[in-house]
Amino acid sequence: MLPRVTVQPDFPHKVSQIRHDLDDLYELMSQVDSSQTRISGVLHRHNNRFEELQQTLDLHGGRLDRIEDNQRRMQDSQQRLEDNQDRMDGRLGGMDGRLDGMDGRLGGMDGRLGGMDSRLDRMDGRLDQVDGRLDRIEDNQHLQFEHLSGQIAEILSVLRGPAAAAPAPESER
Repeated sequence: MLPRVTVQPDFPHKVSQIRHDLDDLYELMSQVDSSQTRISGVLHRHNNRFEELQQTLDLHGGRLDRIEDNQRRMQDSQQRLEDNQDRMDGRLGGMDGRLDGMDGRLGGMDGRLGGMDSRLDRMDGRLDQVDGRLDRIEDNQHLQFEHLSGQIAEILSVLRGPAAAAPAPESER
């Protein structure tokens, strides 16, 4: 004779509850996969934009290098002009007899140096404007980076949120 098997009265209910829980888990996994796909797309777009911003920053860095090179050349030119002026002053010290004739010539040189100073002042103003623009670009990119960092942190918290949450007790299901 076969042993008698008894079925607990709530066994079919537990099986039904487990099936329901499995269906809920599959649905949650499907939602997580969908969210992950959307987030991956967003991250990819943000990464592309970040690379574009990096290229723009590199371009502006190259421009700034060229501006600095131009500024160094202008300083070198100014130094050469100052050196030339110093040499002229030394020669003029020994030429007391010719000073009257040389005053007219020196006046012309002073006018040219004044013109050069005004050009250097204009170039300095332009360099200040470029520096201001580059500062604004850097501030803008910093803000965009902070914004992207915040979005990434939010995305990560969304991704980690459902996985870290404790399952609800059976009485709430």
